Amino acid sequence: MRRATAVGTASLLSFASIHAANAWGLPGTPSGSSALGAPDSPALGAPDSPASGDTPAEPVPSTSAPRTAEPETPGEVAFDQPLRASPAGPSVRLNANRPQTWLQKRFHENEWRDLCTGACLIHTSPTGTYRLGGRSLRPTDPFQLPRSSGSVIIEGKMGTNAQRYAGIGLTIGGVVEALSGVFLLALASSASGQYSEGLSNQDFFNISGAFSFVRAAVLLGLGVSFIGKSSSSAEVR
Repeated sequence: MRRATAVGTASLLSFASIHAANAWGLPGTPSGSSALGAPDSPALGAPDSPASGDTPAEPVPSTSAPRTAEPETPGEVAFDQPLRASPAGPSVRLNANRPQTWLQKRFHENEWRDLCTGACLIHTSPTGTYRLGGRSLRPTDPFQLPRSSGSVIIEGKMGTNAQRYAGIGLTIGGVVEALSGVFLLALASSASGQYSEGLSNQDFFNISGAFSFVRAAVLLGLGVSFIGKSSSSAEVR
C-alpha cells in the first residue's frame, strides 16, 4: 500500500513539473504532446519521412496551364492569345475591260480555280501560276507574278468565245467565196453564148467571179478582226 502511494505521488509530481516548465517557457516536452510522441507523428525511419537536411520538393507546374507573357515588341502577341495568320505574298490588284474576268490559279495540270473577279485586291502566293479567264471569256496565257512582295497590278484585255466563233465562221465564209471566185473564172474562160441581151456567159462568169473575190476579202477581213479581238492578254507589272 505504501509502495503504490509512493508511485502515485511521483507520477503527480512529474506531471506537475512538466506543466510548470511549459508555463515558465523552460525547455521540456512541447505542450499538447506526451513524452512518447504524438499519435499522428510518422514513425522514425518511415519511407514517407524526408531524410535529414532535405527540403520538400516544390510542385511541378502543369504543362497544360496557360502561360502568359508580356509582348516584347508591339508586333508580338502573348502566349495565351491565338495567333492570327497575316497576309503573305504580294498585294495583287486586278483591272480588266470586262467585269466578269476572274483571276485564276492553277492547282493541278489542268485545274484552275477562281480567286477574285472584277476590280479586286487580293494577297496571294508569289510562287503560283496564274491566268485570267471566265465562263464566256477566252483565257490568257499562264503567267507568274514578278515579285514576292509589294504591289502587283494586272491589266486584262479579255476577248469572248462568241467573238472567236464568229471570226472563225467569217473566215470560213471568206475562203468559200474565194474558191467560188476561182471556179467562176475557170468557167468564164471556156464559156460561150449569151447569158442575156447584151451580156455573154463569159462576161457573166467573170463579173460573178470578181464579186466573189470582193466578198471573200470582206469576210476574211472581218474574220481575222474578230479572231484578233477574241484573244485575251494580261499585262503584269
